[in-house]
Amino acid sequence: MRPSARAFRLWCTGILAAALVLLPSCEAAPQEKVLVFAAASLTDVLQAQAELFDKERGVRVDINFGASNSLAQQIARGAPADVFIAAGAQPVADLERMGLTARGSTRELLTNDLVLVAPAGAGLVRSLDDLRKPNMRLAIADPELAPAGLYARQALVSLGLWPAVQPRLVLGRDVRTTLAYVESGSADAAVVYRTDAQISRDLEVVATFPRDSHDPIAYSAVVLRASSNGAGAAAFLDFLQGPSAREVFQKYGFTPAARK
Repeated sequence: MRPSARAFRLWCTGILAAALVLLPSCEAAPQEKVLVFAAASLTDVLQAQAELFDKERGVRVDINFGASNSLAQQIARGAPADVFIAAGAQPVADLERMGLTARGSTRELLTNDLVLVAPAGAGLVRSLDDLRKPNMRLAIADPELAPAGLYARQALVSLGLWPAVQPRLVLGRDVRTTLAYVESGSADAAVVYRTDAQISRDLEVVATFPRDSHDPIAYSAVVLRASSNGAGAAAFLDFLQGPSAREVFQKYGFTPAARK
């Protein structure tokens, strides 16, 4: 028996309603993304890299910036992340020792230089020797939280300046906070990475620390074992070692490490 016209219209209406119900769930499908925990000194350049990666690969990258040691501690306590990029090898090595990284995914990404910055045109600190002045306030990142602080302490000890500066140190939670202390007048000078010095119009580099006065500055990157998007995480690290990303790193003053 053929259905009546009215029954046919009701059937079509039901099919259309079901399609409309399903349509919003399709539109709301989440975009594939990668969550990165990264050293604060990478803030500007890594945001630029994330935009480029999204444009080229269609994968969104969300980034949580902070002091490398603090980020490693968050990951060790279970914070969700796909990629970790530290301003030093030790925070990554610590996570490797705990079995929290994907096997064979660690790579050296970048290098940097350690410099002394002070307000442009100011006369209080014009050289490393000026750090001995009794009324001088020096800002460094907290060595317990950030590799930048560890490098700074190593360099100051190596050059015999640590006893003079230690009583007047101003500690920042990361290298960007340290830089802000000088910009705000809370410190007279700061030890930061050269790439951080480049972003400030009000500060200038007054000295560069000898590379043999501290451990090599090497940014290490790794995919985390608990990543919910291991393929995307690995693809992002591969991208960061590719030609287009290298150009961006160099634009921001970083030296890409040789790919092994």
